[in-house]
Amino acid sequence: MHNLWKTSFESIAGCPYPVFRQDLPYSSLFYAPGYLAVARPQVADELAHQLASPAPGLFAARRLHEQAQAALQRWEDTYRPRPF
Repeated sequence: MHNLWKTSFESIAGCPYPVFRQDLPYSSLFYAPGYLAVARPQVADELAHQLASPAPGLFAARRLHEQAQAALQRWEDTYRPRPF
């Protein structure tokens, strides 16, 4: 059995948004704030590759981009300095 407590999500190399990956024995998890995708090992590397693209073709990659962009926008809207 895989011990989830000893693993962590890592950022996707080349991805311009906060999207993270965790590899498990029989799948890979891809996380953006508000969205979790599970990929079979056969497609996980392609999904990670597409996440580094500005216009990914896979639905899951597009959805992860959208969710990450929305999270960044919410962060900016919440924490952007405002004039008095």
